[in-house]
Amino acid sequence: MNIENNVFAFTQKRVKQIYYNIKTMPLVVRMMTAKYYKNYINRMRISILSIFLCMLYVYCPAKSDSQDSIIKCEMEIATVFSDMKIYYTSPLSVDMYDGEKIKTMTAFLDLSEAFSVDEQHPLIDPSDFDKDTVKMSSAQRASLLRLAGISDSDTVFIYNFEVDTVYKYSVSNLPAIACVNIYSSGDGIVYDLYDYEFGLDLGNRYTADGNNFTYVGRANPFRTGQMKPIVWQRIARRQFPVKLNAKLIRKLLPEDRKEARIGFGNTYKFSYGHLNYYLQDLKQRDREAVIAENNGATDRYMVVVDTKTNKVLYFEMLSDNEGGAISPLVIENEKSQYNIQNQWTGEPFKGKSAIIYGFYYPSFGCPIISFVDEKDLPIYILCDNRH
Repeated sequence: MNIENNVFAFTQKRVKQIYYNIKTMPLVVRMMTAKYYKNYINRMRISILSIFLCMLYVYCPAKSDSQDSIIKCEMEIATVFSDMKIYYTSPLSVDMYDGEKIKTMTAFLDLSEAFSVDEQHPLIDPSDFDKDTVKMSSAQRASLLRLAGISDSDTVFIYNFEVDTVYKYSVSNLPAIACVNIYSSGDGIVYDLYDYEFGLDLGNRYTADGNNFTYVGRANPFRTGQMKPIVWQRIARRQFPVKLNAKLIRKLLPEDRKEARIGFGNTYKFSYGHLNYYLQDLKQRDREAVIAENNGATDRYMVVVDTKTNKVLYFEMLSDNEGGAISPLVIENEKSQYNIQNQWTGEPFKGKSAIIYGFYYPSFGCPIISFVDEKDLPIYILCDNRH
């Protein structure tokens, strides 16, 4: 099997999908630390990215052009995300010392990523900027919900996939609060509007640790019993379904890695239903891996194959960079010093294909939920990862 056999159809569909789905673009441009420019960027991001994507649509090669050009085009296309808003909910946290509670943090659904902060019409009164936590008034709460596109008649659905349970809470029963972010630039006496996170206070209602996807709306989008932790099996490199050579690897690597000296690392496989997932670790000989647990791997090429049709459905190059790092694996019959389940697949979203999640640790921005079927646009989690 060779990736060039499918890449043309895959790419042409993706380009048309991007062109016709610009209007669905969510909040994908963030500058968490440059707070004074945040509103400006939020206002400009749609127009700038729309122009950029339209230019890419014109640039992408026609069927008669070389396969190398098509691969290059696919690698350079900016991702268009689903307009589905998925958040992360922080559970109740209690710090103990010598059997005594020293700090309690309420369960919190941060909605800050769903809207742009307006300095001219702040959600909380500046007289409250000396408080770590501000309980929002009914009028302020109503403004927050309106900005986030949420109704009092909606429900908060929290799917904690590590315990495979959906927790449900009526929005009407949840107060709104503003909490100072732990990376705030305030002096601890007086804060700034941008130092606050705005969201719903779940109090001690939600206590489940672990990963979760949170959705706010009328209907539950999640299915239980469908999420699968990925435990990898080591395989021989010759079993990897794509013939990787130096030319193809350079096409797939980030721009700053094109001339790097790359060697092959371990090869892995995982099966889920009629899908086979493959990973090929790559090592840069003049660069150290960000995470030692990855056995020297600085890049990781992933391919998902449909065993019914023998076609490549999904491929992606993951690389260590300033924005994040490839995540450690759980490998069959091998102990890990971290023992953390990072990668997941399965079909937890109703009406959508299998997800690909947890393959990358973002330092800036938030995790992305990808799907095996290209018609299902990836979801950018609104996690408020400012620092």
